[in-house]
Amino acid sequence: MHSYDDITLVSRSHAGDRAALEQLTQRYLRGLYTVALRMLGDPRTARDVTHCALVGAHRQLARLHREDGFFQAAHRLVMRHCLDLLGVKEPSPPIGTPGQPPFDRLTFDQRRERVQEAILQLAPHLRAALVLRHVAGLTYDEMAGLAESPRQVARICLHVARQQLGEILMGWAPVGLPPAEDALLQDAIDGELDYHARDTRDRLLGEHPAAFARAGALRELGHLLNSLGPEEAPMDVVPSVLEEVLRQPPPC
Repeated sequence: MHSYDDITLVSRSHAGDRAALEQLTQRYLRGLYTVALRMLGDPRTARDVTHCALVGAHRQLARLHREDGFFQAAHRLVMRHCLDLLGVKEPSPPIGTPGQPPFDRLTFDQRRERVQEAILQLAPHLRAALVLRHVAGLTYDEMAGLAESPRQVARICLHVARQQLGEILMGWAPVGLPPAEDALLQDAIDGELDYHARDTRDRLLGEHPAAFARAGALRELGHLLNSLGPEEAPMDVVPSVLEEVLRQPPPC
């Protein structure tokens, strides 16, 4: 099957092209399912959320007579469904489990399991920021756009989420750097620095051992999050999405 851009696929799928709808669904299925799974921790619920987001994105774009933005629409819906399911209740404060073996003694699967368990201890809005950045790979601006909130809010939530996750997984102490310096180091690992900010970061790393250690800890946490990797979605999602969308096509 020829690989078309999203705009072409959305337009063709709205016209009833089953092959285009299938290709569009397959393109984002694994990413959306992984986001839902990391947010919720339950494969069955993640499967249902992914299905609803894919169907909803297709119908939403058709209703608004838009042919682009499928990625944004689907990710916004999957995150909205996840947050609705999690509700407004805050989880218990993050607490590490004493006596657990260090990561270098764990198998790959054990590492993944422990990171996932730690993510589920975060408050829903912090969990969302972490998942959108480290699983979906979004920038600060893209995260803010999906959440319909200011860029600075998305940035702060991500920084706080990393600190809490580090406390759970690796026994991090509270940050010992001024907030502006820590934010600079966090922005650096997200690729959000301009030339002048990078120069400031480099001087900071060279002059302050605490900053150098913090940057290393942030990189280590990033590697742990990368160990989660993408997950294969259940095989029945694609046919179920196609059946629902084509059975009740959106209004033209």
